[in-house]
Amino acid sequence: MTTLQRLCRPAIRLTRNHGFTLVELLVVIAIIAILSALLFPAVATALERGRRAACRSNLRQLGLAKMQFAESNGGWYPWTAQHPDTDLADGNMNRQGNYALAARLLNDAGLITDTRMYICPSDKVDGDDAYDPGGGTKVRPATSFATMNRVGNISYIYIVGHSDRTLENPSQAPVLADEANPSENGAKQFDNMPPIKEGDNHGPNVRNVLWLDGSVSGIDDNNAANSIFAGFINPVVIQSVD
Repeated sequence: MTTLQRLCRPAIRLTRNHGFTLVELLVVIAIIAILSALLFPAVATALERGRRAACRSNLRQLGLAKMQFAESNGGWYPWTAQHPDTDLADGNMNRQGNYALAARLLNDAGLITDTRMYICPSDKVDGDDAYDPGGGTKVRPATSFATMNRVGNISYIYIVGHSDRTLENPSQAPVLADEANPSENGAKQFDNMPPIKEGDNHGPNVRNVLWLDGSVSGIDDNNAANSIFAGFINPVVIQSVD
């Protein structure tokens, strides 16, 4: 082979295919795991903050509808059994029950038409046995107001008996709030409510509350289930229903 032939001969490049070694893959996986562990709580917190805001929006809209209902019904907020005038004849709201009945009154009046309004975005399971693994009823919007059930289709507790003649301080009298899984029907008010636990709407000791003046606030303390009732002046004329 002449010198010219050697110079014109194509150069042969020796290439080597590089892949990830097992150690490199393990390092990448470890970095991803660390980043996920750091980011997940922040993402979860942001998502829950958004769900709480949506829950408060539900309460505001339901509160506005109840105020509009009262304007056409002698000043009374929606009842859940019989008209409060009849119930108060005995001096106590002792025959009220099942919030679904009040929801139907608002729907009949054309004030609330979407059953999803009654579902807290953070609410997943309902019923007294919801704290047991696999127990409780899955929460979902009712298919219609006619079939709405207080267990599984409603995420809120309703305090019945408010009217425009109330003696209560409007900024301290609750109308609606996140419910607990155990039943809150009856004369259950301050120091008599089941505690808010991990399986409830927003976790332990947290409640969004609609007050009689139309404002909504979040309560987060170790007695949130009861503290919302601490400002009642005359609790005998109200009834808690869920």
